[in-house]
Amino acid sequence: MKRRTLLTFVLLGMLSSAALADPLGGRLQRIKDTGVLVIAHGETGVPFSYVGKTGPVGFGVDISRRVADEIRRQVGLNEIRIRWNPVTLSTRFPMIVTNTVDLECITTTNTKARQQLVAFSNTFHISEEGIATRRDSGIKDYSDLVGKRVAVVRDTSTERALLARGIALTLVPERSHLNAVKALNDRRADAYVQSASIIAGGLLGLKDPAPFHIVGSGGYKEAFGCMLPKDDAAFKKVVDQALVSLMTSGEMERLYNKWFMSSIPPYGRNLGFPLSEENRKLYAAPNDIAFE
Repeated sequence: MKRRTLLTFVLLGMLSSAALADPLGGRLQRIKDTGVLVIAHGETGVPFSYVGKTGPVGFGVDISRRVADEIRRQVGLNEIRIRWNPVTLSTRFPMIVTNTVDLECITTTNTKARQQLVAFSNTFHISEEGIATRRDSGIKDYSDLVGKRVAVVRDTSTERALLARGIALTLVPERSHLNAVKALNDRRADAYVQSASIIAGGLLGLKDPAPFHIVGSGGYKEAFGCMLPKDDAAFKKVVDQALVSLMTSGEMERLYNKWFMSSIPPYGRNLGFPLSEENRKLYAAPNDIAFE
């Protein structure tokens, strides 16, 4: 009996030592051990994540940096090195699923279907779907898209939502947002349907965006969250805490105004896209609710 009792104490001691040696667990412990956080970034996603003269820049990039700083504090490091990893619309999910990157705060929509593959942080931006078209096209809303050629980015939630509406139109599928805007500019498409905030960034890159504008689509909304690997609750908790702090302190609105209401590089122009009431409500009550 005494030998069993002694063995029990030894085993409990070993478990306690292991817990003390690995108090964070999972991804946070690995980040603490290596001092490295791998973050995904886009190369053309103005104004959320694109490449500037000094490297990745944008609204989502600034958010990622703030999240990295919170992670640094939580794991007790004096500094943390961010390793930026470029992703595309087709590679962003595999990069997260295979643990190639730790975090992606670009324009990935939180949906219940996607939650089977990855986890999402609190939403950092709610975007309403819009329709980009020429000002003289006569297109004012979804009902005017009947019989039109409509550019859409392949394999996106916007494409699926558009197909689900069952409108008699001709899809012009493109590989990226830049290609979709180019299709509109080159008159290969009569309209481009996407999140309005993404469209605004795409039009900014045109040599002459004046002939185009964005009209409403009927209220379909998307919740952009930071994409995270599944089943790491401790990591998600820290990311969520960082986003809540940004929103409730007013810093998130300042970052938003920096990228959507001020002149941005390299264009030297302003998107002129004010913060919506929907986002003000989000900042007052942060959550990770998927809209679909």
